Amino acid sequence: MYTDYSLMTANQEIGTDAAEFFKNMSIGNLHGAYRHLIVSPVSLKARVLATMDEEIEKGSAGRIIMKMNSVTDVDFIRKVEEASCAGVKVDLIVRGICCILPQVPGHTENVRVTSIVGRYLEHPRVFVFGKGEKTKIYIGSADMMTRNTEKRVEVACPVYDEAVKKRLLHQLKVMLADNVKAREMAEDGTYHKKAESGRKINAQETFMQEALHARKEETREMREQKNTGVIKRVLGFSDEENRRRENKMEKLQIQKFGITKDGSKPYLYKMKNDAGMEVQVSDFGATLVNVTVLDQDKNPVEVVLGYEDAAGYENGTAAIGAIVGRNANRIGGACVTINGIDYKLAENDGKNNLHSGPDVYQKRMWRVVENGDDHVTFLLHSPDGDQGYPGALDMKVTYTLDEENGLTIHYEAVPDQDTVINMTNHSYFNLNGHKSGSVLHHRMQLLSDAFTPADAQSIPTGEVCSVDGTPMDFRSTKELGAEIDAAYEPLILGNGYDHNWVLKNEADLIK
Repeated sequence: MYTDYSLMTANQEIGTDAAEFFKNMSIGNLHGAYRHLIVSPVSLKARVLATMDEEIEKGSAGRIIMKMNSVTDVDFIRKVEEASCAGVKVDLIVRGICCILPQVPGHTENVRVTSIVGRYLEHPRVFVFGKGEKTKIYIGSADMMTRNTEKRVEVACPVYDEAVKKRLLHQLKVMLADNVKAREMAEDGTYHKKAESGRKINAQETFMQEALHARKEETREMREQKNTGVIKRVLGFSDEENRRRENKMEKLQIQKFGITKDGSKPYLYKMKNDAGMEVQVSDFGATLVNVTVLDQDKNPVEVVLGYEDAAGYENGTAAIGAIVGRNANRIGGACVTINGIDYKLAENDGKNNLHSGPDVYQKRMWRVVENGDDHVTFLLHSPDGDQGYPGALDMKVTYTLDEENGLTIHYEAVPDQDTVINMTNHSYFNLNGHKSGSVLHHRMQLLSDAFTPADAQSIPTGEVCSVDGTPMDFRSTKELGAEIDAAYEPLILGNGYDHNWVLKNEADLIK
């Protein structure tokens, strides 16, 4: 079965180009002028090579990804070599003939050629130039073959819609991560099956599952809309009233949360369920401000430390209630290596990088993209190079309160290239109430057989050690303070518990 891409657009300028193209074809005019479409045999090849030149000028900051059926055009091959020599990372997904050899020292060491043949005959052509907000993407009909670029009429169309661009980039990323059906070309022209390290990724199966999931979500949404409409008609309730009656949630409260030094005016969002539990979050830092529950005597107890307004969080130094990212915790030497490239990060903990850098994300304004009586979703855009980290990144955090007194924090991050993503919430909990004193009498259980020791700077050593016979063993419930003062080196170096535990897989817990 063939699979391909098509673009349905209301862009009038692209539509005008298309109308002009078909008019020219009807009269045999191959030299038409177009504002957006690139057309062979006149402009397509020249535009592709010129756009590649733009990436070559960027050097190692350049990026090229192209998916085609075949590659034989000599001019294109030479341009790929030139790009590689300039430090541009080039990925070619070529199902059939490919006349360029990758990984040749001094020529194409920055070029990777991948072929995927599976249930579906991959037919789309996609050309990606650059990364971040200025990424240029074309879909079209042409391979980089002389017969296509010089002897046929072929068309490539730009993709401007950001949602469509993200979808295409996602699919290309999955294809490049395929380790089941993918084959990589070696420098001698032979193909080898990629090593199945970690999770198995079959690109075509992934796309099928995504399509099925999207259909199910669409069906569920349509069903919910239908049911809501019936209830509304019968009982005369509004959609909002219906939702609150079903979920037993109080109406979401939104109020001002002070003012920041730059004049921003954050808001506080309050969710409360029928059991009396209340959760407060703010768009300043996507912060968890407060969690209030009822104790056994039905008295409200605040179990999360927080400040009264945004100014407290802005001036605070302990990351109270914070959403921490891109990376939580420390990176030794403030340097990270990704795909063989060293990226120097901002130093803000001695010579180390802590919580991504000094311009922490918990002190930035996040945008509310969705809210309801039981949930609030925040979005933050981090540009390419933010505090040294590669790639532009859109981060979403959703807080959801349910009727079983469950608070769920869901993280989502979509980068435009490989980068570091390790987000967490940095709240301080005291289940007896924040005014009750120490938490050392709290009892805790961790389903973990191992932990990672750290040095005096709290940088993991790389070891994974068993908790057997150590104060780090919380597999059976015990008080936090029971062994916190033990003469045990990891506790001494960390001034207590400041470590990572290796949690058991969920499957291991199912008996």
